[in-house]
Amino acid sequence: MTPAPGSVPTVTGPIRAEELGWTLTHEHLSVDWPSAIGAEPVPDPTEDVIAKIAARLDRAVATGIRTFVDVGGCFGPSPDLLAAVAERTSMQIVASTGCLAVDMGPLPHWVYPPATPKSIAANLVDEACGGLGGSGIRPGIIKVGSSARAISEVEERLFRGAALAQRETGLPITTHTTLTRQAMEQVDLLEEAGADLGRVVIGHLGWGTTPDDRELHRRLADRGAFVGLDMVGLPACSVPDYARMAADLIEDGHAERILLSHDNCAHSRGLIEVYGEEWLTGDFTVVVERLLPALAELGVAGSAVDRILRENPR
Repeated sequence: MTPAPGSVPTVTGPIRAEELGWTLTHEHLSVDWPSAIGAEPVPDPTEDVIAKIAARLDRAVATGIRTFVDVGGCFGPSPDLLAAVAERTSMQIVASTGCLAVDMGPLPHWVYPPATPKSIAANLVDEACGGLGGSGIRPGIIKVGSSARAISEVEERLFRGAALAQRETGLPITTHTTLTRQAMEQVDLLEEAGADLGRVVIGHLGWGTTPDDRELHRRLADRGAFVGLDMVGLPACSVPDYARMAADLIEDGHAERILLSHDNCAHSRGLIEVYGEEWLTGDFTVVVERLLPALAELGVAGSAVDRILRENPR
């Protein structure tokens, strides 16, 4: 069940890791919020939606980005939409299995009691091996998340199940942490559950932290997990602050633990009413066009940038 050495599953099939190129590791092709809360069924992807998503990905390709990791998990695009978009763009797309946080909407029935970490892992492994919804589109990453106030019992079981599934499939794990509140607790929980922290990404540093939290960011990287500076261009954190945080981590010897992304969404239904348009621009060019120049102004070498965007995702 373990992926072939050096291979990465994408929507259109496995590729060699060295083919990933510059990679955005925390993004969303499409999120359907009414469907997530059970208001109405997910509509079939229309030609207009497919074209819009593909055009936004192609703009990122033009900046040098080669691979896009969709981390929607159970709230993400359908296999049909994944396949349709992949046919229309030169961007390589990596899909995900797993879930977001309980406070972001109802999770699939298989994470609730009487579920156990072992039974949750079995569901994740089924998708990893048979494809999302039995489609044959194999995910390349497992998504888990924790709620804003605390890691709930349901979420703890999900994290433990993800650790078990990682051990069986070899897939990396990526997390959602609201305002970076449970970042260290997530690391503790995953490590206790047997996850390989060298294949774990703790998401959303900068959402609730600033360059003044340098010690926290360093301690997370010291644990061996990747740190996601992954909301670049969103109101959560300014581009100059993200540049400073990345430069500080590099100065502290952790260039090999940084991942960059936007956590943006190419198409959504129901989210703008909740978050506002400034959180859902569909712009996947900010990392290259604004953050990289800001890093250069701080003296960060191009070799470090290439490591962060190319080598670390591999």
